[in-house]
Amino acid sequence: MELIVILILVGATAGLILWPLLSRPEARSAEGGSLPPAPAAKGRMALAAIKELEFDLATGKIAEDDYKMLRARYEAKAVEALTEAPTGRPVAPDEALEAAIRAARGRRFCTSCGTALPSGARFCPSCGTAARGVPA
Repeated sequence: MELIVILILVGATAGLILWPLLSRPEARSAEGGSLPPAPAAKGRMALAAIKELEFDLATGKIAEDDYKMLRARYEAKAVEALTEAPTGRPVAPDEALEAAIRAARGRRFCTSCGTALPSGARFCPSCGTAARGVPA
């Protein structure tokens, strides 16, 4: 009787230990309905991969040819993440720059520290310099 109880416990323990190793991660992510990573997260992951590649090259874990090929792949992913809009639609770099210029037009900035000045401000809220801000 004790032998049967011990075998059941050993089998249950082995099943609990092996379950995560034997289950397919693709099926879990599809069932869970996880969202694709945001563009910023994609960029951070690509940057982390590039840093790890540089470390592997410096320590001699990877060949120079493999390093160049993998670095080009991760740089392409980083550029893709940088040019992707939050909606997932690729944005031309000029489009993003023009949007930033439109947002900054008409605002004044401190000539000393560069902080954006609130409308009607007589002094910079950051450094206290007299507001002689120039419009952007």
